[in-house]
Amino acid sequence: MLFNLRGIVPQKEEKVKNQMTLADILAFRDTWTAIPEPNFSLERVLLTARLETKRKAEIPKLVMSENGFRVRDKKEMNAAELELRRVQGTLNKLTDKNFDAVVEEALSPDLVLNPLVLKGAVNIIFNKAMAEPVFSGIYAQLCQRIKVYEQDLVTEATENPTSELGQLMASMSTGDEEQRNLNGRVGNALVKRCQEFHDSFVNQPPTHNAEAEEQLRKRNMANIKFVGELYMRTLISHRVILAVCSTALVLGFISSPKLVTTEADLEMIVCLMNVIGKRFDENVNMGLNHVSKEAAPSRTRTTPSGAR
Repeated sequence: MLFNLRGIVPQKEEKVKNQMTLADILAFRDTWTAIPEPNFSLERVLLTARLETKRKAEIPKLVMSENGFRVRDKKEMNAAELELRRVQGTLNKLTDKNFDAVVEEALSPDLVLNPLVLKGAVNIIFNKAMAEPVFSGIYAQLCQRIKVYEQDLVTEATENPTSELGQLMASMSTGDEEQRNLNGRVGNALVKRCQEFHDSFVNQPPTHNAEAEEQLRKRNMANIKFVGELYMRTLISHRVILAVCSTALVLGFISSPKLVTTEADLEMIVCLMNVIGKRFDENVNMGLNHVSKEAAPSRTRTTPSGAR
């Protein structure tokens, strides 16, 4: 036989621990001849024990930080906040398969014509692309769709100036220069956001923490990838790309306090060129018309060891 059958082993009876006989209990009782302390109360001892048990069972409330997220009722929000909330909801469910249907629901005249909503929407899209760089192409495609929608609104208002949309745009054209530029709001908002990224990149303080340095690197890589996706869809100009390259590589095309090209800078430019390389080569001379032939790095550059 392969296995030897064994009989059932009887389980050992466990002895009760700390079991006292009646004689032990009586002997222990006789040791107490007086109360342990003045004003001793058994009721108070039991009450204290119950309160302590209840206190341990209670879960302490979380303390909200100054900028912590707070769920707000829709009744407390104004029209701009509700529109931005709708944009955020669109990004949360946006995929390649449902792109057309979801974007069609999200588009509205207020998204383009309200400067606060447009700026907030662009910031939300940039932050989403930075958090999910894998889907930066989809978010750039969303920006392109908003740009096309803007052009459709302008065309509709031009063809029918007496319509509600036409009258609205006519009233807005009497405002300041930014308000009058009805056909370039989306592009301007995207360029301004790219400018903010460029300025923050130039003025980034040195990090002495490895974890903080890695987070900064990932953020820069995600940002530059999204900038490249916008460039591929002609949403930002060739000059914007030249400005980024000039700053990162210290080429001297534009004035910048940055004096050193680091390995992180080179990695960022490689990431950018992986996205826009072919298109950038086709337009290589387009953005150099405003740069003089004598323009050259007038500052001393330090080449990182990884680039030698």
